[in-house]
Amino acid sequence: MIRAANVPRIDFAPIVSVTFCAPAAVSRYDLDNTLGRAKQGLDALSDALGVDDGRWPEMRLKRGPKGGVGSIIIDVMKPVAVIPFRGTVS
Repeated sequence: MIRAANVPRIDFAPIVSVTFCAPAAVSRYDLDNTLGRAKQGLDALSDALGVDDGRWPEMRLKRGPKGGVGSIIIDVMKPVAVIPFRGTVS
């Protein structure tokens, strides 16, 4: 599926957001268990992107809507510079 999607290679360490959409028949699920089950797919994505997943600075896990047979939605984002604010807000 990743090859068919023509995932481009990148030259930065991405932030990866993974949204798990459980099947309609599942009453509850643990995000940590779903992440473990998605490991092979995330490794394939890492290979297609050309960036070792050990270099990803952040991975976000989210629950999506239930429905159908279930799915995983993966968003790959380029980190942006953040200027931290340190001070008093009044």
